[in-house]
Amino acid sequence: MSASLTRSYFADAAPQAAIVYALYGVLLKRWNLPITGWQSTYMQALCALAVMFPAFLATPAPLRQVNAETWPLIVYAGALASIVLPFLWIRGVAQLGPNRCAIFMNLLPVLTAAAAIVMLGEPIRPFHVIGGGLALLGVACAQALPRPLKTTIGAR
Repeated sequence: MSASLTRSYFADAAPQAAIVYALYGVLLKRWNLPITGWQSTYMQALCALAVMFPAFLATPAPLRQVNAETWPLIVYAGALASIVLPFLWIRGVAQLGPNRCAIFMNLLPVLTAAAAIVMLGEPIRPFHVIGGGLALLGVACAQALPRPLKTTIGAR
């Protein structure tokens, strides 16, 4: 798959993924299913296993070796990213509500860039500062202005 085709695919899929994720948060709060966070996380893990196992089998054997280099990745993906983080997200949505949680999703790119700058030595570029500043400003405005601003268009 070429780099331009990959970029195009992800650019096309990103808005749909954001809509599905927002819908998930809203429906999670609205349905208020009588299951615990751990039960929900367990079901998500089983669904992920069912979806990802064929991809694992399709991966060439040399690329799916378990060794000292791959163990940290397996632990991170298998425990932290697949169990701990979804559980905490479900708890956060239950306690704060989907609207407040969705606002903080805008901080994900800011935190990712900050982690890359600190841990990988990524240089700070103007787009980091501008984009991060706009994201932080948006989150601050959403927190400070809980109701939509009244419009005066047509009220003359």
